Amino acid sequence: QPELKILEDENDGNTRWVQLMVPVTEGNRYKVGNFNFDGNTIVTGENLRPFFKLAEGDYYSEEKIRKGLDKAREVYGAGGYYEFTAYPDLAPRDAPDKSANDPTGPPGPAPTNGKSGPPIVDVTMRVQEGKQYFVNRITFHGNTTTRDNVIRREMRLVGAGVFNTEALE
Repeated sequence: QPELKILEDENDGNTRWVQLMVPVTEGNRYKVGNFNFDGNTIVTGENLRPFFKLAEGDYYSEEKIRKGLDKAREVYGAGGYYEFTAYPDLAPRDAPDKSANDPTGPPGPAPTNGKSGPPIVDVTMRVQEGKQYFVNRITFHGNTTTRDNVIRREMRLVGAGVFNTEALE
């Protein structure tokens, strides 16, 4: 439970100084085991894998997952798949084996897999690619001093082409 302690109130009655204590339980630090992709058909897992700078045996890093997802989003967006989403599905190997337990009783002990050391988590990136989009027509509104053709020649998007999110930026 967080603990809140009031330290003092200012004379103006608008400011109160407090101390907030938040207990943290870190839990185990996991190393990466298997790293796979599921749901991707446009870009192979072999081509997606280099975006995620996590090798088997490295400590799991949410930051590296986020950066990998950003790179994957760029690649998919350049191909017109701007609805691309993905998330890591984590399967810690030290999780209790639910199938071996009586469903009415308490869970059994976590399997040790005969190994000691940091626990291992298998990662499966669940990918939803979405549809590929194309540009239909490009129109401009509100341009009073610059002609449409001047703006159009500076754009990297073209009508009937793939909706490339990088070109749009």
